[in-house]
Parts: sequence; structure tokens; C-alpha cells
Amino acid sequence: MEREQFEHLHALLDQEDHATARQVIEQGLLDAQGMEPSRRLYKEAELYGFLCDVGDESGNEDDLIRSVAFMEANESALEPLLRRSSYYYNLANAKSSLAKIRMRNKPGIRAPYDSEDTLHEAISLYWRAHIEADGDELQDEIAINLSNALTCAGRYVEAIQFLDLVLRRSPDFPQALVSRAEALRMLPVISNGGLSASLIAQIYHGFRSAIDTGTLSPSRLQYCEVQMQRALKELRGSGFGLPDLEKEVRETRTEYLALSEQRRFSVDHFLTLNEHAIYCPCSAAKWDHLQIGSSHLHLVGAVVPRLELLLNRIKSEYALARWMYFKSTTDAEEIVLDAKFSELFEGESLESATELLRTSYRQCYGILDKLAEGICQLYGVQTKNVYFESFWERKEVRERLAQVKNFHLNALHSIASDLNSEKGELRRFKKWRNKMEHGLFILIDREQPRMDPLGLLDDGSLVCVDLEEFKRKALHLLQLTRAA
Repeated sequence: MEREQFEHLHALLDQEDHATARQVIEQGLLDAQGMEPSRRLYKEAELYGFLCDVGDESGNEDDLIRSVAFMEANESALEPLLRRSSYYYNLANAKSSLAKIRMRNKPGIRAPYDSEDTLHEAISLYWRAHIEADGDELQDEIAINLSNALTCAGRYVEAIQFLDLVLRRSPDFPQALVSRAEALRMLPVISNGGLSASLIAQIYHGFRSAIDTGTLSPSRLQYCEVQMQRALKELRGSGFGLPDLEKEVRETRTEYLALSEQRRFSVDHFLTLNEHAIYCPCSAAKWDHLQIGSSHLHLVGAVVPRLELLLNRIKSEYALARWMYFKSTTDAEEIVLDAKFSELFEGESLESATELLRTSYRQCYGILDKLAEGICQLYGVQTKNVYFESFWERKEVRERLAQVKNFHLNALHSIASDLNSEKGELRRFKKWRNKMEHGLFILIDREQPRMDPLGLLDDGSLVCVDLEEFKRKALHLLQLTRAA
């Protein structure tokens, strides 16, 4: 696309002149008809990308449907012209925008199966784009849009995590600042955490920092100013003034540094079962203290106490899984395996750290399955051999849960859809776990000699994975389990 046209369209979007932008795009598509095929396709891809933005910002479903149709019809042809991350990202944007429009047209809390098509397709595409974009210039934008799609599915814990990661890399990214502030605003609505002064302060800081970038569109600027003033009013109602915010930041840092090394690791890597720690690393983040009831509440009946019993078991197992991961990355040499191994020069890592890592990974699936048991207990579903990522599709489960409109149930169903071993975008996670339990799953340490003179790794029944890649996936699985 010519630079002048490119900048003109960006300016029209910044001015929110969607009608003129749409006219420029339509004219551009007509002009592209006379071009050489590959050049025409590239220009069309750029123009449909802009049309997707116009459709998203103006709420025009037809713009988005046309963008999706173009990208899906030309996937193979676009492969030499676009990076896979760009293709998945643009298609995900269009499907995510479609899902948001359709959800706005039918407001209210939905049953878990009501938004499993367009929204889940968008999340799956964002996962693909996120994996493909590791380290490239689209990485932050993909993470922000993935987080926004996760919030639509009720997955606020993961959404805030991705936004925090973006802001660690790019502290002044306006979209990330606004999205994080919005997610924090919703957090007490969907949790038991309450609206603390620390939370309000972070909401205020997010909107204020976004305004200070000087890059917001007129409507976004106005919106952020209103939200910033709202947060400031709430802060003053809690007895806080602006000078207190700086003191709060200093005290939070001091309290964070006073946490144990292991707890700081858990906070830094998004592994705490603590609602306050989702957004603040102060002394209140010291313990995992999620619970269903409360000490001053008189409970009648057996359901909540039974679920608290299950939650105690889950918290204990998660704390151990997290400890094993922490040890595997820090001081696992303290744990000695009193065993000698045959030297086969195949490069497998056979160390205490690796065994802790593998066991941490496997334990996550036991925790997730217990969560599924808890859902069945809560809603009176009678079924056997419950597996978190697949039990949703059983007839008796679907019939019962399709009638339930619950925000958290939607989030759990979305996580399970990602992990589904048949069609989930993260299906490899369960396949690895099954191979660890029932076959040979080999972690290859690239620092060890890997000659494999006996051809052992050529056996198709083995699964061989790079150790560093597995560490990243094990951390991701721990984070998903924490969110669930």
C-alpha cells in the first residue's frame, strides 16, 4: 500500500471517521483489481485489515464478516506474503470483534456453551499468533488482544497476567494500560476480593498513565479521563490523596522484598492462589488463602463444607506442584537421586530438577480433574471418571450445565476448551501428560552430548521435547491451573 494511503487511513481511524475510511478502503479494493496477482493480494490483505479495524471500532458486523471471508478464503495464497503470526492475529481480531458485537446484542451472563464458536475460535487463533510471534514486533499487540478476548470469556486472572507481561516490556503501552485498568475495575465484581484502596490506586494509575502517553483517540481520551476522575473520587472517599499513592508504592515495594524468595518467585510468575496478589505484591500476598466461605459465616448444609474440603486438597497439591517447579529452576541440586544411569548418549536429562519439573506438570492435571469433580458436586451431575478438559461434552453434563448462567463456569469451560486433547489449541499439553504416565517422554538437554549412536530416538513411540521448551510449557500449565 502507498505510504500516503496508509497514513490517511490511520488518520481517519484516529479521528473515528469510519464512513470515510470505509470509502477509501472500497476505492482501494477497486483499484487493486488491475494489479499483478501477488501485488493485488498483498494490497487487499492490508485493506481488509483496515476494514476489520473499521468494523471493530464502528460495531459494523458486515465489515468483519467480509474481512473473515477474505482471510479464510486466501489462507494458502497469503502464506508467502504474511508471517503466520500476522495472519492468525488479523483473523483473530476479526473473529474477536464479531464475538463482542454479538455478545453486546445479547447482554447478560451466558451459559458455558453459548459463546463457544466465534469467541473460542478467536482465542485459539490468538494462541497460535502468540506462539508464532515469540520475540517479534507484534508480540505485545497480540498479547493485549488475547487478554481482551480472555476477559470476554471471563478469564480475568490470565488477562491481567498477559497485560502485566506487556507492561514489563513496554511500560507506556497505552492499550495495555487501559485494558489492565478496565480488568482491575471488573475484578471485585467477579471475585470476593473487594475494592481495596490499593486496587483503586492501580486503576487510577492505569488510566492516568494512558492519558499521559498523548496517543489516545478523542473518545478513548474522554473515557479515560472520566474513569480516572471516578477512581480519584473513590480514593478520596477512602481517605487517600495523591501524595499517599507514592507512599503506597514505596511501602508495597518494601513489603514485596520482605517476602521469601519462593513467594517472590510465585508472585513474579503469576502462581499465587491469592486474589490480592493478582494486582499487588505487598505483604497481603504472603499466603494462598482462597476459600469459598468465610470464618464468620454460618453455613447450612453439606455442599459448601464439602467443596471447602476439596479446595483444601487442591490448594495443598497446587502448593506442592508450584514448589517442585520453583525447586527445579533454583536449587534442586539439594535433592540427590541416589541412582546410576546407563550412558546412551541420547541427550536425555536425568536429574532431580527434571524429575521435579515432570512431576509438577503431571500434578496439574490431577488438580484440574478435581476442579471438574467440584463442578459436578456443585451442580448435582452424576458421572464417573471426570477429566477437566473433556467432561463438558458428556450428555448428562451438557444437559445440566447448559441451563446454568454463571460467569465463572464460562471461564472454566473456556480454559477446558483450550486444553481439550482433541481440538484445543493447547491439546499438546494433555498428550504430553499421557505419554509421561503411560509411555516414554524424553526431555532432551541441549547442553548434553546427543549422538544417539543406537538410534533410540528414532522410535516413533517416543516423544522427545527440548528441556527449555518444556519448562516454559510447564510454567504455562501451572498458570492456567492457578487461574482455573
